[in-house]
Amino acid sequence: MFCAVVYKARFFEFEFCLVNSVVINSLKMEKALHKLHNLLNSQLHDKRNVSRTIVNVVNTVVRCKAGVSESFLSVFNTISHYEDVKYFFLVALRTEIMKSEHNAKFLKNSFDLLKAIPAPNVESRELLFSYEEAASLHNEMRYSGTLHIFSQCWVNFVRNKLPPSLHCECLLWIDKHVLPVVDCPLYFTDFVISSFAMGFPLNAAALGSLKHLILSCNMHLPTYLVAAFIKKLSRLSLRAPLDSCIILLGLIRNWLIRHPACQFLANRQDEQLQITNDPYNVDELNPQLSNAMQSYLWEIQTLKCHYNEQVANMANFVQQPLPSKEVPLIMESAMVDRVFNKSPLRFDGDLAAVCDPPEQLFNLKI
Repeated sequence: MFCAVVYKARFFEFEFCLVNSVVINSLKMEKALHKLHNLLNSQLHDKRNVSRTIVNVVNTVVRCKAGVSESFLSVFNTISHYEDVKYFFLVALRTEIMKSEHNAKFLKNSFDLLKAIPAPNVESRELLFSYEEAASLHNEMRYSGTLHIFSQCWVNFVRNKLPPSLHCECLLWIDKHVLPVVDCPLYFTDFVISSFAMGFPLNAAALGSLKHLILSCNMHLPTYLVAAFIKKLSRLSLRAPLDSCIILLGLIRNWLIRHPACQFLANRQDEQLQITNDPYNVDELNPQLSNAMQSYLWEIQTLKCHYNEQVANMANFVQQPLPSKEVPLIMESAMVDRVFNKSPLRFDGDLAAVCDPPEQLFNLKI
């Protein structure tokens, strides 16, 4: 018991020296980080102590008047690829960035620290420290959660009023290292578009980010045009042959993933909006006048009751969270034969030879 008290006291003394060493001497910071690695990796097993230490380090680094030293960054780069270090640094940095207005030195230090934190890696999930609650931590630090915090840090950072030089540097960095990996690049649209009104060189630096947003998010297409296209495909899927229906469902799902602004078509819940009073005009040639924005994808809801199991399963995406990445489409000329040859192999039992003919379709007389 006495040893535990002494060890805890030594840890808090070490933590205090570690935080102060950021401002006093970069060489001490380098040695302190090495001691942090050796001490916590061999003895400490409580994530709260690790988290508290990293929070104090982040609070001191972002407020350091001398800036983030190269010595600190060189040591930090040796441990930043570990998922627990990355996770705790991102959480602490997000908390600091989301606070009230910041001065130029705080923004510069935060940017330097953000650049030093690599994007989450779906393949590498290695932890630096040993924890008693390792199983729960792995679930807490899963790839999607860490990526979301990584995205929030950058989104909240670019919402600040950045100095022109830092604004330009940030535009060049997010084009190569942030936009390709964040979960929703559209959150950076306002930051990129507003840069064009600030003149040279910010407008030139924003061209790369704008190109990425156009190619990956199709932000040059108006929402009403995409909604009309999706609605038209949905209506065609009701009459399409089996192989074409499967392809159309895949296209609709991928377009909803690519255009999050149109996902309301699948999620809309309006008691007054029914199939009988669907405002969509399928014969309208002008997409803007087709009223697709006021409609919803009842056609996909209908295909959930399709006689073919594969079509019915594919149509279930309207009631499930959409994935973050598009699903590759399978284009096969012999898709019908493959689907029909696959279904009987899994069927075990008697086939129905007679069934009662339906008398109604969607509460409407046939």
